[in-house]
Amino acid sequence: MLGNINQIKKLSKKIRKTILEVSFNSGEPSHIGGALSMVEIIAVIYTIFNIKLSKPLDRFILSKGHGFLALLSTLYCKNFIKKKKEILKFQKNGSDF
Repeated sequence: MLGNINQIKKLSKKIRKTILEVSFNSGEPSHIGGALSMVEIIAVIYTIFNIKLSKPLDRFILSKGHGFLALLSTLYCKNFIKKKKEILKFQKNGSDF
């Protein structure tokens, strides 16, 4: 269990850093508070439940729209999104995000 706690702490810190970096580079106002408020929750979900792309039945549905930046950052930190330049286009014209 201690290993999971350390993984969660490490992932949470990485997610928070990514949220701030993406928000800073977005060029538009971002809902940082909504994203930061759920970092530990989403880190637990992605650590304990071990969600992977290779398991097509794994699903996480986020209904908190202002938390999307946290989900986007988590997907990057967990290597669901490979290229950082993709997430740095958040809220820019032509972006997938």
